[in-house]
Parts: sequence; structure tokens; C-alpha cells
Amino acid sequence: MLFRSGINSLNQPRTCEFCGGHGSIYKPCSECQGTGGKEEQQEVLISLPRGLINNCQMQVGGPVGPIIVNISVEYPEDIKLGSDGRLIKEIGIPYHIAVLGGIYPVELIEGGNISVKFPPLQELGKLIKIKNKGLYPGPNTQERGDLFLKPYISIPKPEELTPEHKTIVEQLANLYTREV
Repeated sequence: MLFRSGINSLNQPRTCEFCGGHGSIYKPCSECQGTGGKEEQQEVLISLPRGLINNCQMQVGGPVGPIIVNISVEYPEDIKLGSDGRLIKEIGIPYHIAVLGGIYPVELIEGGNISVKFPPLQELGKLIKIKNKGLYPGPNTQERGDLFLKPYISIPKPEELTPEHKTIVEQLANLYTREV
């Protein structure tokens, strides 16, 4: 198409390429570049209620309006989640506790330890229930789920053994060898 004197071949006025047909040119804002807003990172402190689950969303008030928060909950590798706030924790216990039974410390998910009395284990992998030491199953619940301990025998690394440890293990090996 050819344009002459602002009129196209169909005898209609063409749109000005400089002002877009507005008749005036404005200078875009140097902050937002004419978009009307800009993205800015701000640190916002929010309070999370207990009992939130992984992959949920929560709306909270922010400095310039509501904020949608995506919740991602990470758990230690030795913890498995059950239903209703139940947790299953694999725990390594020393050989003498597994054979004779005894008290051994267990670290809780929220921090801190409790002393747990382990019975002599006749069957490895049998779960030991600790009431009300699991998670809160929801944001509005008052009772926690239970913690289930799944014990296994923790074998020390060779470099962790003292000469006394080695002597005792060798004596135990000799005792079992004589019985066979």
C-alpha cells in the first residue's frame, strides 16, 4: 500500500506510528516502564499454624495486600508419614540394647530428646508406640498423632571401635563359635 498525505489507498486516515493515534506522546514512568507496577522482593514474617501439610496453600495479609504462601514441609530421611499425624521413625540402637533391652535416647521431630525403654528385641522391625509424639493432624486439632519407632541394630564403623570394644566383640565371637 502507498500512503500519501496521511490518507491510504482506501481514503482512510492512517494511524500515527509515533503517538498511536492518541495525538500526544507520554513519557513512560522510569520506575515501572509504563506497566503500572513493578516486582520487588520483600521479606515478610508470617506465623504458620501447627498441623499444616505438605503442598498446601495459605493466604496471609501482607504489607500491600494478601499473599498466597505455598507450604512445603520437609521431613528427615528416617521419618515416614502415616495418617492422622502418625510418624514412623527408623532408629538405630546399639547391639546390647537390642539383646538385653534398656533405655536409649530418641530425638523428636520438633527437637529435643526423650528416653525410651526398649524391650529386648525378639523381632527386628517390630514397631514401638510412643503416644502423642507425632504431628498435629490438622491446623485446628489439639491432639498429636503417635510416634512409632522402628528399631534396627546400629553397627559401629571399624574406625569408631576402641581396642576395648574390639576385645569384647572378639570374646563374644569366641563364645558364639564355641556354642556352634
